[in-house]
Amino acid sequence: MGRIEYGEYGDPVANLWQATAKRALGGKRGQAALMEIRDALLAMPSRRLMKDEWAAGGEVCALGAVDVHRHMRNGMSWESARLIVEHTVEEKPWQFDESFEVEETAQLRLGYTRTLVWEVMEKNDEQFENMSPEQRWGSMLRWVEEKIK
Repeated sequence: MGRIEYGEYGDPVANLWQATAKRALGGKRGQAALMEIRDALLAMPSRRLMKDEWAAGGEVCALGAVDVHRHMRNGMSWESARLIVEHTVEEKPWQFDESFEVEETAQLRLGYTRTLVWEVMEKNDEQFENMSPEQRWGSMLRWVEEKIK
């Protein structure tokens, strides 16, 4: 089951969510975020995305890649930046567990809207969940590029 809760009213709620997501992705902030996600994916030395985790075991999810890429823009290597992000996850696990929603963590760390974060997580963790990490990376990149105007 996806992240959209249909509730008792059925499709109108889903339609409202889809319209909100379209606005979030299509607006100026959303487009800037999508370009940043694309750049982060392209900067990854290994074309692999994990699911259900921000960063662990040497891998990252799509939003974790953005977190790493922001450190790289300050002159760090991918590996050094990834280690810092992984260390942050280990040092502050409360920000990355179910009691403190990952969407809130992504909003705080990346400054993205909740709707945009939700959409990216839906793709990375649920729609692409049965793919290999390499396929997930390729599918996420294609999705992001399709959404950039």
